[in-house]
Amino acid sequence: MKDDILNHNEIRQRVKETRTSRKMTQEDFAEIGQISSRMMSSIETGKKKAGYDFLCKIAEKFYLSLDFLVFGDRFDNLIKKYSELLHLIADCNVAEIRMLCDLVALWKSHLRTNHHERN
Repeated sequence: MKDDILNHNEIRQRVKETRTSRKMTQEDFAEIGQISSRMMSSIETGKKKAGYDFLCKIAEKFYLSLDFLVFGDRFDNLIKKYSELLHLIADCNVAEIRMLCDLVALWKSHLRTNHHERN
């Protein structure tokens, strides 16, 4: 996974929130993640990045999704939007779905063109 996809500051914040919401010390949390207390402090202050093994151990121990720790709720919101779209077209016939697809393609092109012009 490329670093530009990941927002390590957000990951760091979610790790810290996971720890503090459980009223755990950095030392106790580090022990669960099988890292040193110094490394735990460095993760929370942004000096070091949380590793995959550490995140997996935290996710497993606290019944969290690894996706949540890494990406937050970005994908949950996306899935909800897909569900909304599917609900909107559930009663459409094939011709209506084709027209909607054409409209979405046009709007997408229009939005991206206007976005690039503003930036």
